[in-house]
Amino acid sequence: ENLAIIDSIIYDAFGAYFDLYLDLLLEANSNASEGREASMDTDVSLEGHRDYLNYRRDNDPARPMLNRLYGQEYTEDVISNVLFQMI
Repeated sequence: ENLAIIDSIIYDAFGAYFDLYLDLLLEANSNASEGREASMDTDVSLEGHRDYLNYRRDNDPARPMLNRLYGQEYTEDVISNVLFQMI
């Protein structure tokens, strides 16, 4: 019975997920070959990603817990240099 579930439901879900992944990969590759337009899209995406990371860094919900466990200096170092090092 367990193998039947894997062979049917899980395998089908994995196949659908993998097909979607390949479609997204091909679309990204197509956009990258279009030149400047793709570059502008990438710039906008990176800017949005940086904004999100700045927000998450400033509002990290783990900060109070980490402060209590490890102290403020260590916590800020981990948050800035490990969790959100891109910014």
